[in-house]
Amino acid sequence: MSFLSVSLLCIFSAYIGFQDAISAEILAIVKTFDLLKSRSEFYDRPPVVVSDSRVAVRWIAGYGLGNSCHEKLISDIQGCLASFAQASVEYCTRSSNTYADILAKKGADSGEEKQVWSDV
Repeated sequence: MSFLSVSLLCIFSAYIGFQDAISAEILAIVKTFDLLKSRSEFYDRPPVVVSDSRVAVRWIAGYGLGNSCHEKLISDIQGCLASFAQASVEYCTRSSNTYADILAKKGADSGEEKQVWSDV
C-alpha cells in the first residue's frame, strides 16, 4: 500500500487511563471505527485505518487474538471491517507516523479527547 495516495481524514487523541501499549493501540483502532461510523459521508468510501502497531494489525488480520481481554475488541474491529466497503487496517512504521506519537502524548497528558477532521 502506498500511503502517499491516502488522504488523512481525522486525527484524534483520547485519554484511556492506564493500559498496556497493545491495549491502547487496539482501543485506538476501535475508536477510529466509532468515528467513521458517526459520519455518514464515509459509508461508501473504503477507509484505511493506519496503526503503528504491527502486533495489533496482525491480530486483526487473524494471526492470533492476544489475551482474553483483547478478543472481544478484535472481534468488534473485524465486524467493523466487514461493515465498511473494502475497509482495511494497515501497518506503518512508528517513524513515519509522527502525528500518532504527538497525539498519544497529548491524550495521556490532558485527560480529554481531541478530534480534528479534514474537509472531505
